[in-house]
Amino acid sequence: SILDAIVYLFINAFDTYLMYLFMRLFFKNDFISKKAAVFVYSLYYVVSTLVYALFSFVFLNMISSIIVTFIVTLCYRSKISKKIIVTLLNYATMNICEGVVAAAIGLGGVDVFEISHYGDSFCLIAVALLDFAVIKIIGKFQNLNSNAPIPHTFSIIAILVPCVSVLFEILLFMQKNVSDLVYALSLICVVSLNFLLIYLYDSISKLFDKKIETEMAKQETKYY
Repeated sequence: SILDAIVYLFINAFDTYLMYLFMRLFFKNDFISKKAAVFVYSLYYVVSTLVYALFSFVFLNMISSIIVTFIVTLCYRSKISKKIIVTLLNYATMNICEGVVAAAIGLGGVDVFEISHYGDSFCLIAVALLDFAVIKIIGKFQNLNSNAPIPHTFSIIAILVPCVSVLFEILLFMQKNVSDLVYALSLICVVSLNFLLIYLYDSISKLFDKKIETEMAKQETKYY
């Protein structure tokens, strides 16, 4: 309906703002240029709106969202590995929020290769508000925006965990005969795993920041 379309346009604008908030947690506002930032965020809004409105394949929505989110990260100054991690974490976070809402309303048996406007206005609003709350919780971690070098092994793990989480959740919600208890326990495990990853990322960043500060202090004492 026209009302649903209008609601979606507003919700997608809010989702774009949520994207900005999420990116700020990891990159602060360290843009390559403000004009580039305005362009990529506008691109994100337009592409996500058009893909949902014109095609509405769940799988196509997923792929386009990941690609455009990665493009958004390109307007920030940071290593490519961190941009990939943040892209996947962002999508995993949104996917988890959608999963929680879907479980709450009893939505299951979704085929990712079929056309599906699986979210009505209420669902879209609920997912957006839940996503906002999750971003606020993640914002409690203070070292996510550090540019300290992260070990390659952990970077690989940080890339794999969101991928596995999203794949697991997709496979779970494609099943038609899964009990509410299994849904709930599965979502709890996925949420816990991703928050554990964010906690470890924050802790490792803090550790390496302190290591860098210590090394700099030692260098200064040598000169004085």
